[in-house]
Amino acid sequence: MLSFCQGTKSDWNTAKYNTKIGHIGQVIEKANFPVLVGFSEVENDAVLADLVKSPILAPKKYGFVHFESPDERGIDVALIYRTDLFKVNTSKALPVIFPTEPTDKTRDVLYVSGTLGGETVHIFVNHWPSRSEGEEKTRHRRAAAGSVVRHAVDSLFKATKDPQIVIMGDLNDHPTDESVTKALVALPSDQAITPNNIYNLADRFAKAGKGTHKYKGEWGTLDQIIVSSGFLAAKGIYTKADAAHIAEFDFLLEPDTRGSGMWTKRTYAGTKYLGGYSDHLPVYLELYKK
Repeated sequence: MLSFCQGTKSDWNTAKYNTKIGHIGQVIEKANFPVLVGFSEVENDAVLADLVKSPILAPKKYGFVHFESPDERGIDVALIYRTDLFKVNTSKALPVIFPTEPTDKTRDVLYVSGTLGGETVHIFVNHWPSRSEGEEKTRHRRAAAGSVVRHAVDSLFKATKDPQIVIMGDLNDHPTDESVTKALVALPSDQAITPNNIYNLADRFAKAGKGTHKYKGEWGTLDQIIVSSGFLAAKGIYTKADAAHIAEFDFLLEPDTRGSGMWTKRTYAGTKYLGGYSDHLPVYLELYKK
């Protein structure tokens, strides 16, 4: 299971587009072709169709789920999945509405329910509102997105005993921010596991001094994987509190020219094409079966 954020910039051409498709395939191949891959920035169905038919991915027979959202930048979230291992049962877009800014639009949350290893799994793919206008000014928007997901999660808890839920994506907030801890109510991964709760497996990254996005010389964990207690029960299809990782593949990183250490090898820096991969590192989750 893999989740990562791509960049959307202007001035694309066929060569750049094909390079980008190849780079995404390279990352997925390096991650050993996960059953499920969530994307936080997708333009349209055509891009996903080209991706799953690309030389690297075509043999694995990936399908995809995508809905056009009202986002002002024209970007959406999506899920690709191994059709030989995962069967989609239900999918829908969950709108994110800002009560005090009803005309402002953002990405929907993608909900997909499917069968994996004979069990029902619920997936939420996210790309919450950005901080581009300032963290404090936009804080309520990410809280609104967190509340949308929380409402859907609560509905699943009421309908099913300890369902298996995965929440993934670029939340544009850190694991300790209120949109995650209070609106979404994601608990720390080291807290005792109790039924009908969700646990943020990405909180370990910050504690280890790691992150998925570097800003002003500091790594932050914007890209997260959160799971329900049902996934941590060590039965059937399950995972562990330490099974989420940042995909720190060597080819995704380069020396930080503005500071120390490494940073992401980006596709664009502003409008300058660099030919890299993304300004975010992917995160992935190991699953097990008893």
